[in-house]
Amino acid sequence: MEWCTYNRYVKTARKLKGMKHTIFLAKHSQSDEVLGMVEVGMTVRPPNGIVVPTMGVLCVDPDFQRCGIGTLLVHETEHLVQNVWNLTTSVTTTSIHVEIETDNPNSLAFFKSRGYAIEEDDENNVNVLEKGIIVEKKPCWVVTKPIQDISSEV
Repeated sequence: MEWCTYNRYVKTARKLKGMKHTIFLAKHSQSDEVLGMVEVGMTVRPPNGIVVPTMGVLCVDPDFQRCGIGTLLVHETEHLVQNVWNLTTSVTTTSIHVEIETDNPNSLAFFKSRGYAIEEDDENNVNVLEKGIIVEKKPCWVVTKPIQDISSEV
């Protein structure tokens, strides 16, 4: 990992101190190689400023896609939100959110097959950052799944 990337992660971790934020890693059982990861945290959704659990980066090594790793990572994330963070009693939180860039239809199909539905199309929702500066805004779909539906799957 590059030093500047490491420093960025450290700064982000310090900003998130005390907030709900988690990264799950899927590792190979023999080599300890990272095969996939997912990030989840509480984010503020415009325009009304509701704080919701939002799944961020979900990625799986291309050589290990379609082996259940992505599904496992999503399941662990949903379990965290439902049972550890215990957000079902929150007045402001009823769903888990995922932002998917519109140039990634495979990701949309993946989440739809797991019970997520498109809540909105947002043409300028995803910010692409470089050295902390927004260099591009990408269109995305916002898909959601009610937290109550998560508990019925387990």
